[in-house]
Amino acid sequence: MKVLSTLIAGAWCCSLLAAPAQVPPPPPAAESPLPDSGFEEPPVLKASEILQSEWLSGPRHKVREEVPTYAGENWYVIDSDAGIFEAAGNVMLQQRVTEIYAILQLREVSKGKTYAEALKAAAKSPFVMAKNLIKNPVGTISAVPKGVGKLLSRAGRAAQSAAQGGEKSAYEDSEAAALLGVSKAKRDMAFQYGVNPYSSNVALQKEMNSIGWASFAGKASVAVLTAGIGGGVQATMKVTGVLGRNAVRLRDTSPNDLRRESKESLLKMGLTDPAAEQFLGNSALSPLHQINIVTSLEALPGLPGRADYIALAAATTEDETDAIFFEQTAALIARVHAESVKLKAIVLRDGFPVGVGANGTYVVALHWDYAAWTRRAAEFVARLREPGPNGAEMQLAVMITGQVSPMLRRELEARKVQVFDRVIPGPLK
Repeated sequence: MKVLSTLIAGAWCCSLLAAPAQVPPPPPAAESPLPDSGFEEPPVLKASEILQSEWLSGPRHKVREEVPTYAGENWYVIDSDAGIFEAAGNVMLQQRVTEIYAILQLREVSKGKTYAEALKAAAKSPFVMAKNLIKNPVGTISAVPKGVGKLLSRAGRAAQSAAQGGEKSAYEDSEAAALLGVSKAKRDMAFQYGVNPYSSNVALQKEMNSIGWASFAGKASVAVLTAGIGGGVQATMKVTGVLGRNAVRLRDTSPNDLRRESKESLLKMGLTDPAAEQFLGNSALSPLHQINIVTSLEALPGLPGRADYIALAAATTEDETDAIFFEQTAALIARVHAESVKLKAIVLRDGFPVGVGANGTYVVALHWDYAAWTRRAAEFVARLREPGPNGAEMQLAVMITGQVSPMLRRELEARKVQVFDRVIPGPLK
C-alpha cells in the first residue's frame, strides 16, 4: 500500500507496520538481503499452517498454500466457484471468503422464478429508464422526456450532481441509486449475508446491483427474493461477517445520515469542522470504515490524541488496505484500553499512533498480519525507548492483531519489551 509503505520508510518498514494495495497485484520480489545478518526477511507462510480450517477451505473455496508476507501483510489468493480473488491481509481474506458465498447465493437468487417475475414487473415500471440513470447519469438525463414523474426528475437532478463529483465515497452508489431505493435494498442484502454493502468487490456489487434493482422496481422485497436460498455459507463466516456491532446501523442508515452522526461525534472529540470534513470526505474510507473508526474512538472518552488519529487517517488513507489498517488499529487500541492497559493519550511517533499508558508505558498497538525483525524495527524500538525527562528508559509493550516472528519476539524480549500477538487473530489459528 502506498501510504503505509511510505511511512514505513521512516519507521518499521516491512516489519512491525504496513499494508499493501487494494485488490493487490502479485507481491513484489523479496527485498535484497540486509547486510547485517542479525536481521531477517519476511517469509512465505503456508496457508494450511496459519489459517483456521473454515477460512482455509470450504465447499466452494480454497486458499492457495503459499502466502507471501510483504510490508507486514499476508497476501492470499483464493480459488472459488465464483472466480479467483486476491486478498491483501487477514481482514480482507475474511471479507473475500464471506463475499464469495454471498455472490454464489445471489446468483442462485437471479435464477429463481421470483426474481424473473420481479424483472418483468420492473420492465413495466415507470422507473425503467432510471436503471440506466444509475449507471450512466449524464447520458440518460439528456434522453429523459419532459414530464416523466417527480421522483425520476428528482433522481435525475441527484444523479447529475453525483456525476459532477457529489459521490462521497469510492464504495458508494450514486445519489440516484440511493434516491430510488436500490441502495437500501443492497444494504438489506448485505446485512442478510454478512458483507459490506460498500465493498470494493466488483463481482459482489454486480450481483447486489442486479437484485437491488429488481427489488425496487419490481416491488419485491429482498426477503421475498432471497427466500429459500441458503446453504454453503459456513456458520462461522456468517456470524463473523465484516459488519460487527454496527451491522444494524449500517443497514438502516443512509451514508449521508451516517456522516452526519459521525461528524457530531468528531466535533465532540475536538476536531475542527474542516478536519472532520476531510475525514468524512476521503473517498477511500467507506461508510463502514468511518463508523467503525469513530465508534472505536468513542470508546476512549476524553482521551487526548483522538483528533490526531482521525487527522492522520484522513490525510494518509489512499486505498482499502489503508482504511482497514486505521479501522482495525482503532479497534485494537480501544480493546487494549478496556482490557489491558489504561491509556492516557494517543501520540504520533514516526507517523504511527502509539498509546501512552497511565504509568507512562508506550503501547504500540497496531493492525499487523506478520511482524519480522528488521533494521528499521530495531531503530524504531530504540527511539521509543530513549530516556524520558527523568532520565529513565521508557517501558514499551508491543501488541499486534497478527503474528510476530520468533526472531522478533526474542529480540524484543531481550530488550525487556513485552510482546503480545494474535490479540485480534481474525482467521489465524
